[in-house]
Amino acid sequence: MMTDSGGRKTFDGGHPFSECDHCGAAFDLGVSYPVAVEDTPDGGVELYSFCDEHCKQAWAAD
Repeated sequence: MMTDSGGRKTFDGGHPFSECDHCGAAFDLGVSYPVAVEDTPDGGVELYSFCDEHCKQAWAAD
């Protein structure tokens, strides 16, 4: 995340969301996948995407 001139948070596009952040499975275009959001120490957020709820829950348990 970045901050624009008005102080609003904007996505910087640094994370491609092309694979599961837990198991590495590739995503299909046009399909919705579960995500998780974590706050960062600098006030931003990190977005994580998963192939299914099982991977999201396993990632959260780590």
